[in-house]
Parts: sequence; structure tokens; C-alpha cells
Amino acid sequence: MVGNGSGWGIGGIIANMIISLYNMIYRPEDTINIFLEFNEHIWAIFSDGTFSKIFATLKAVGVGLLIIGCLISLMDKVTEGNISPEAFFKHMLKFVILYFILMNAMVIFNSLLRVSSLTATEFSDLISGSISSETGGKINQLLLTNGFNRHFSLVSRVATLIMVLLPYLVSVIYSIVLAFFAASRLIEMLMRIALAPMVIGVSFITRGDRADIIKYLKSTMGLFFQIVVILVISATVTFTHNALIWQDSDSINDPADILVEGESLREIRVEDKWIAGGTIKVPSEYQEVDVQSYTEESINEFIDYFLDPSIYMIGVGVLIAALFMIFKSRKISSEIFA
Repeated sequence: MVGNGSGWGIGGIIANMIISLYNMIYRPEDTINIFLEFNEHIWAIFSDGTFSKIFATLKAVGVGLLIIGCLISLMDKVTEGNISPEAFFKHMLKFVILYFILMNAMVIFNSLLRVSSLTATEFSDLISGSISSETGGKINQLLLTNGFNRHFSLVSRVATLIMVLLPYLVSVIYSIVLAFFAASRLIEMLMRIALAPMVIGVSFITRGDRADIIKYLKSTMGLFFQIVVILVISATVTFTHNALIWQDSDSINDPADILVEGESLREIRVEDKWIAGGTIKVPSEYQEVDVQSYTEESINEFIDYFLDPSIYMIGVGVLIAALFMIFKSRKISSEIFA
């Protein structure tokens, strides 16, 4: 067989798009990896001396505001005649608690970040373990590309490309949105941690369960655990999509297990070369190579997981619904701790 340039290019594009779609649906742990990577950046910033100096300065300002707020509130109680040993004790107890939180704010936030990361990681491992897979989700892109080029005609490849384009675009947008949320989460977390001493400092003058520090901690916990909510959404996509294919199965069947490597065939590859200054394309070298690929039957069965007409639009709808849920992940996470 002689491989032509356009055919081999389309086969590679289809393989890349299919694998990207597969990773989005059946490898939800990849979602966590994006956020964990940004968490590493947060740890690096925490360890940086500049951030530590800024936080120390703001903490000193917060302590000053806390003391001033305590004195002002105490004078107000004396002026109003509401002072008593019990009231004074409650007043000072509140000061001690807020002071303790302020002085240990960095430790508290570090612990929240560590707990949220560990929770997400453990949950991700649990989901990965529930996927019935013999290959561990390993797909050889070269074998898949060779399979498309060997077993599919150019017309079939173009048709497959058109079919996979819509769900692939959704998966690309999904990945972009995840990266955006991970980056914005990083920035907001740093801002919340840096400004925590100021919020604690002025929170002394507030009263009731809706005190500034309470609301601040709840919303911050919602931000930290957003990673877990997004993982649940990604896992829901996996379970839902799998249920469309295997309605009677109690486990998640990994489509990667379907792909079977076929016998290698000797092919003649043409290396093309452009004549300088011209528009004529001539072969510069013919080379015989042993090419391996997945079998035609296994590739067809594999792509049916995503492109079967009976579930195509439902599958795309699931992906789009997951995309909209990602936009609401922060609100969902915050309401958990409301």
C-alpha cells in the first residue's frame, strides 16, 4: 500500500480527536490532574518568601484591627450599660478565638487545601478502580492512526471526521473551561488567603452567625472543595455515557479494552519533497516499513462507543449538560457549606 499525504493526515487527526474524547469521558481523573497541577503552583507560592512577607504584614495589620475592634466594642458595651462579668468573659473569649484563627490562618488554609486535594485524589482513585479495564485505558495513538489509514477509505475517514467533530469540540471547550476555572481558582485562593487577616481583624464588630469571618470561611471552603464537585460531574458523565452503551452492566466497561492489535503489514511509504521555488510535488524517497495497527473490527466497535447513531445525540447532550454543570460547580460547592 502506498500512503498519500492527505489520507495519513486525516487518519492522525481522527485518532487524536477520538482519544481526546475518550479521555474526557472515560478518564475523569484527568480532570483532577489539571487542578492538582495548579495546587502545586499554590504550594510553590506559599513557599515563596515574597508571599510570606506580604502575609506577615497583613497579619500584623489584622491584629491591630482586631485589638481596636475589641476595645471599641467593649467601650460600647460599657456606654450602653450592658457590661457584666459574663458579658466581659464572652467578649474576651471571642477575642481569643479570633486571635487564634488570625495567627494560624495560614495553617488553616494549608490544611483545607491539603484535605480538599486528598479527598479529590481518593475519590478519583475510587472512580478509576470502578472502571473495568484490562489495559488501564492505554490507547496507542500510532496504532489507531495506522488502523484508520489501513482499513478506512478516504471517504470513510472524512465521514468519521465530520461525525466526531461536534463531540470533540465540546470536549475541547470542556478542557478550556476546566483550565480557566483552575487558573481563576488559584488566583482567588491566593487573594482570599492573603486578605484573610484583614477580614478576621474587622470581623470582631459583627454579630450573629452571619459574621464576616463565618461567611468568609464558608465561601472559602466552597472554593477549595470545588475540585471535588467538578470531579463528581466528570464521573457522572462517565457513568451516564457507559449506561447508554451497557444498560445491563453494573460496572464501567473501558472502551480501550476493545482495541486489538492486528498483524503487521509491509507498506511502501512515500516521502514527499517540494521543489524550491516551484509548485510541483515529487517523491523523494520510497521506503518499505512494517506497519502495525488495530484491527478494523475493534476500531469500528471502539468508535461506536462515541459515534453510534442510536446514542450519538444523547451522548453529545450529556457532554453539553456536563459543560453547563461545570459553570455551576462553584455555586454548588458553596451551597454545600452554606
